[in-house]
Amino acid sequence: MDREALVDAYWRHHCDATSQTRTDRVHSDETRWAWEEVERSVDRGDADVVDLLCALAAAAPDDGALASLGAGPVEGLLATHAARFGEVVDAAARTDDRFRTALRCAWYDDKVDAELATRLRRFGQPL
Repeated sequence: MDREALVDAYWRHHCDATSQTRTDRVHSDETRWAWEEVERSVDRGDADVVDLLCALAAAAPDDGALASLGAGPVEGLLATHAARFGEVVDAAARTDDRFRTALRCAWYDDKVDAELATRLRRFGQPL
């Protein structure tokens, strides 16, 4: 699947699904597949999932979207695959400001190893 198309559809889905306009919310079904694909990638622990999350962070339309990314897929990844991806998440947060913001919106402290939680919280307390 084309990464750029997935990222674009994911954020269109997010914007439509959270819109104040009913028509937009109804249209969010058209791009739900993108949200589902990101969730599947996180659940499976796909090898490139952190790269996908960084691409999503880079394209997030606003800070609220970054918060949603952190509280959703980033938190889900850490809750289910922290042992496998903790180092990769740490490395991404060191180099990517937008991913780091999303990470700060994730609640993972009680779901990961205490040492990893401490290392990841060095980027700042939860937003």
